Amino acid sequence: MVNDMKILTLRILLPMLLLVIAASQLQIGGNALPIWISTLSLKNDFNPATTLKFLIAVELCLSVLLFFFGHKLTRLAQAILCIVAFVALAECSAGVKRGEVTSIVTSSIIAMISLTLLCLASGSKRERTDADDLKSERNTNGIAVFACMILCFVAIAVPLNRSLAPRTISDGAIMSRDTPAANSGSRIIEMNPMQWVGRPLIETPIGQFTPDALGQLGEKGVLILYNPRCGTCHDMFDVHFSEGSDLPLVAIDVPPTEEAIVLESEYDDEVDCPTCIFMSLPQGPLWLVGVPYVMTVENGVITCVAMDGPGECL
Repeated sequence: MVNDMKILTLRILLPMLLLVIAASQLQIGGNALPIWISTLSLKNDFNPATTLKFLIAVELCLSVLLFFFGHKLTRLAQAILCIVAFVALAECSAGVKRGEVTSIVTSSIIAMISLTLLCLASGSKRERTDADDLKSERNTNGIAVFACMILCFVAIAVPLNRSLAPRTISDGAIMSRDTPAANSGSRIIEMNPMQWVGRPLIETPIGQFTPDALGQLGEKGVLILYNPRCGTCHDMFDVHFSEGSDLPLVAIDVPPTEEAIVLESEYDDEVDCPTCIFMSLPQGPLWLVGVPYVMTVENGVITCVAMDGPGECL
């Protein structure tokens, strides 16, 4: 019974899991690639879309290979399940940090399924005899090998010839809405920079409202959201940026609305950053975002975001 369940797991359940993951990635497109893998690809000058296509091709090929010869590839199956569980748990952790409930739930389910299949695939195994080895060799006929090779070529061709949807900003990363007023509405723009990791800067509100910032950052630069009346912002600049930096620094002021009542503050002076290029978001909208935020931008893509200081971004 244990061996039957093990073979079922290796040849049916695990290939089905890989097929479902690959199919969902093909359907979703760029957003299906875990952000940490996307960021790692960008840091190594790989296109995330190409990385995703390669990942899908590998998943499809492995599902074909396991379907035909899974009963002989127990170690490979266990390694695959460990990797899937690890990636799912890493994405779940990143989802918690970004506050994306859908990502947390989906990743948790995949992790639990992977760990369950890992237990089933690691079931007890009876000792093999010479008769078993001879029977296994006879069952591995040329037709099965040929069919496996053909299906693997098809599996590779599917993602390579498929156009994937580009990565987009998640719903929680920006939300624009109108507030009721007597004659007109005031635009409110909520921003969550923690969800921008792996996104092109130009696709964020920062890139849309201050496009010149992208040109100033060069191949690799640091983008800072701040407000000169913010005490934490002054402390951060004094500690980390008062002596300048070898990287281009772009500091973007997040202003209050035109109708806002500005109270007196002891921080009326500009922050101390001799090498910063200062810009400002346009007045008018109500920008709902905490400051300060520090972001590392490489080749136009946000690769790291930290709040209240540079953290691991520098």
